[in-house]
Amino acid sequence: MSVHRLFIRLLIGCCWLLSFPLSAQLQPAIGPLQDYYHEHFTTRDGLPNNTVNAINQTQDGYLWFAGWEGVTRYNGRAFEWLSRDQLGGFADSGVIKMFRRADGSLVIGGMRGSLVFWRQGRTTGQVKLEGVISDIDEDSSGTLWVTTEGNGLFRVTADGQVRRFGLSEGLPSLQLHQVEKSRDHKMWFATVKGLFWIDPALETPRFQPISRFRDIETITIADIVTG
Repeated sequence: MSVHRLFIRLLIGCCWLLSFPLSAQLQPAIGPLQDYYHEHFTTRDGLPNNTVNAINQTQDGYLWFAGWEGVTRYNGRAFEWLSRDQLGGFADSGVIKMFRRADGSLVIGGMRGSLVFWRQGRTTGQVKLEGVISDIDEDSSGTLWVTTEGNGLFRVTADGQVRRFGLSEGLPSLQLHQVEKSRDHKMWFATVKGLFWIDPALETPRFQPISRFRDIETITIADIVTG
């Protein structure tokens, strides 16, 4: 996939946005705002904490909210907080990221590196990594790629095997913000040292830099569907 098909949001992009007229920034993407119904949920409505770090939805229709008190399910009427025991002895109290896999299962990533796999109302396994999980994505073979804020990159295969990639394996930085799979099956990484991609099919991936973003902190990447 060529770089121009990726949307890159950099720290320096803030200055670019500020140069736009305020009216242009506030234009709604889909219809006028008055067409939408607004509700506000807090701890008074059943949330365990008013900070929400991530949102996802499973195939059974539940909305999942990740926060500093773990995860909460919402069925459209009430919030249900799931204890650590319900998550198979989940080691972390705070949850940073969640990711829905191609098979419909949910991956829950903890503040201190715990990964729990949830499918059809129960946990199906867990893995303990090291570091604060910043993002999770899945390649075409079903392998998970987990980035951390300070401890590099982890690869978790479908059978639970874990391999860490650090500076000695060619990783440009131990601080990674996001991972994103593109439609040409590459895995892209936003890091404090710029933007990189790998071919996940390689046993030892080679981290390929994008020269125009070299040493520029990259925060977010997204594969944009056009046409």
